[in-house]
Amino acid sequence: MLKLEILQPTFAKQSTAQSTQLLDHEKYFLADGEFAVHSWQVVRDHLRVALAEAVLDGRNTWYFYAPHCRLVGLNGQPLAGAGQPPTESNLPDGFKVPERQLSWPNYPVAQTRLGQITFTGGFMEPHGHSWKDVTRAIFADGVLRQLPPSNRNLGIDYCVGDKKIRAWYGGTVTKVGLEGGYGHRCHIHTNLTYRHQGQDYPLWTAYAHAQSFNVRVNDKILPGQEIGVEGGTGRLGRNDYPDHVDFRTWIHVGGQSVDVSPNAIEAQLRADAPAPDSAPAKTARSESEILELALAFTLHWEGGAVDHVDDLGGRTNRGITQGTYDRWRDQQGLHRQDVWLVSEAEATRIYREQYWVLGNLPQRAHPAFEIVHFDTCVMHGIVGGTIFLQELFNLKMDGILGPQTEAAVLRGNGMDSALRYCKNREAYRHQRVRENPSQQVFLQGWLNRDQDLARYIQEVVA
Repeated sequence: MLKLEILQPTFAKQSTAQSTQLLDHEKYFLADGEFAVHSWQVVRDHLRVALAEAVLDGRNTWYFYAPHCRLVGLNGQPLAGAGQPPTESNLPDGFKVPERQLSWPNYPVAQTRLGQITFTGGFMEPHGHSWKDVTRAIFADGVLRQLPPSNRNLGIDYCVGDKKIRAWYGGTVTKVGLEGGYGHRCHIHTNLTYRHQGQDYPLWTAYAHAQSFNVRVNDKILPGQEIGVEGGTGRLGRNDYPDHVDFRTWIHVGGQSVDVSPNAIEAQLRADAPAPDSAPAKTARSESEILELALAFTLHWEGGAVDHVDDLGGRTNRGITQGTYDRWRDQQGLHRQDVWLVSEAEATRIYREQYWVLGNLPQRAHPAFEIVHFDTCVMHGIVGGTIFLQELFNLKMDGILGPQTEAAVLRGNGMDSALRYCKNREAYRHQRVRENPSQQVFLQGWLNRDQDLARYIQEVVA
């Protein structure tokens, strides 16, 4: 299991704000220590970590300032050094995979995540070891080309200085074992998508000709994680070909496999990555200011105490259900009481902790988009809000705010997307009433709220 190591005294925080700007209940001091990690993601210069076993002040998900900590993999090696959080786009500027042929024999490259590697076969290099049928491939320029039948190398071949095979990209292992002429081969469904002609396709990778692999099906893999040892083909007890790694990257388009050059993948990752010196909309207003704007709208519409016989949420006050209020007071070590007694200060804390922080979008989301998503999470819960996001960006609607959903938000958030989000909410209201006619009594109020939200974000954010 991954571990988070604390390198120097620091605060675990409920946001990426400076610790001096946070209230006592929003931060937790740590002098040192290490913690088992369930999952993590990079958020600007912080790591957002869900702890696997430890609970700090009643919560297991916290932000950690990257220079004060590091992630350590199963092999005891750091996955993210101090001040250098891990990223998917891990190839340095100037790093190019040879295409069609090598510029010269044994092209060496030093690479942070992969180690010292030497290319021995370029992407789609002629003179491969077996005859290939018609092949479709995307090269560095992003253009898909159909290549005639010939001898060519699918993917690339390279050697590793210390013979350890490391993952180029993170993802989930889907297959490990002997696979014909590939010998020992490992398939990984990456956390990435490759965009071709305006559509995002899941990206797959495979590592072959290994002596052995140390991962199993369903293992979660991180960029740079050691997954095996290079070999020849791995078919024989002793290697029958010079040690190397056969690495292939591909997508499925129209039911057919299309090989994608790592150069094209890296070019897209860099293009999608926020420019470090740009000024995102969020810098115009602080996180607390955006939350204040979001709360102003939501609290206006949530109103006071309600206990409508047809309201599926049950007894509610300031938009907070009795169940939510009970769970929150339990976490604070307080006795339970009627939700109609919830104070404005308590409501604000609950909204911040249970909806703003837990439903937090990638840090460069447009303020208008964040306000709409916050209000949606309040009305439909974190999972429901995530499903709205996935519907907006035509993704699988599983309610999990994972890498693909966050990548789509980073690419597509903005005022136009926020307004489409509001329209999708309106469509959902009508669908809900069709499925449950008892909710007709609430329809006009819901629609009024959605339409007012669209006006509000244009007035206060534009």
